[in-house]
Amino acid sequence: RSPSAPSAPARLIGNLASFLTGPSSNAAASPQGSAEAADASQPSSPCCVEKVTLRLPENCERSLLTKELAEALLDYLPVAVRVPGLIEWVLRYTPKAHGVSLATLFRNMAEREKTIVLIQDTEDHIFGGFATAAWEPCFRFFGNGEAFVFTFGNVQSTKERPEKVQFFPWTSENECYMYADHGLIGMGGGDGKHAFVIRDDLLHGHSAPTVTYRNSTLSAKEEFVVRDIEVWSLEEVS
Repeated sequence: RSPSAPSAPARLIGNLASFLTGPSSNAAASPQGSAEAADASQPSSPCCVEKVTLRLPENCERSLLTKELAEALLDYLPVAVRVPGLIEWVLRYTPKAHGVSLATLFRNMAEREKTIVLIQDTEDHIFGGFATAAWEPCFRFFGNGEAFVFTFGNVQSTKERPEKVQFFPWTSENECYMYADHGLIGMGGGDGKHAFVIRDDLLHGHSAPTVTYRNSTLSAKEEFVVRDIEVWSLEEVS
C-alpha cells in the first residue's frame, strides 16, 4: 500500500466527519477544492462511500431489498446505524436461502439486536418494521421506542427509489413494540390488533392500525399472503 493512502481507521473517521458536517465550503471556493473534489471520486477517498452496503448469503443471488429501498429507509434509522462505511446490512434470514422455518429465523437472528423485517404480499405491497431487540420466542412484548413500522405501498419496481415511504414511529401510548412466540412474530399491539403479524408458516399474515405506532394497514388488505420475507441485520463492519 502507498504510504500516502489513508488507513482503514482514518477512512472510517473521515466517513463519520463527512456524514456529520457535510462538504466543506472552503474546498468548493478554492482551486485546490476542485482537485480535492476530483480526488473524492477515487476509491481511497472518505467521501466515496456508498450509503448502504448489502450482503447476501452465498446461496442467494437476489434479494427483495435493494439499495434503492434501503436508502429510502435510511433517514428514519437511528444515527448510530446509518454512518456510511461503518454499518453493513446482512441478510440473515430468507426462505430463498434458509428454508421456510420460523425456528431457523429465530436461530439466525440470535443476538442480532438491530434488524429490519421486510415483507412483500401477493399484491406487491412492500412493508415491514425496524426491530430493536433480537427476535426470539419471548411470549411477550419486548423492544424499545426506537422501533418503527413502515410501508412503501404497491411497488412495481424495486430497482427504483419508491415515490413515498409511510413511516410510523412509536407513539409512547403503549409498549407493544415487538412480539414473538413459537407461532408468530409481529410488531405493534393494542385492542387485539398488530401493525403486522407473520404466522409460523411464513405464508399468512395480518396487518391493522395499532395504538403503538398509529399506523394504517401496511399491506394491501388486512389479511394477506406472503410472497417474500427477509430479515436484515444491521451490523458493524468487521
